[in-house]
Amino acid sequence: MTNEAPEDPKPNAAEAMADKAKAAYQWWDHLATFHPEDPWWLGGLKLLIRGVGILILIILSPLLILGLIVAFLAVL
Repeated sequence: MTNEAPEDPKPNAAEAMADKAKAAYQWWDHLATFHPEDPWWLGGLKLLIRGVGILILIILSPLLILGLIVAFLAVL
């Protein structure tokens, strides 16, 4: 009897999607993070990027809530 480590199963679709969402958020967060070595104009650009991100989330939120409601109604 050998003591082999079990093979890691392939991630399912939900885990793969969560990993992609996490990577996208980390990319966006790094893009819009203020760093001390950034010039002043880049700081303003990053502030604009943050604002655009917040606006996109506000615009999408009613659509996401509506999608959840439709999904729950479809299950009933």
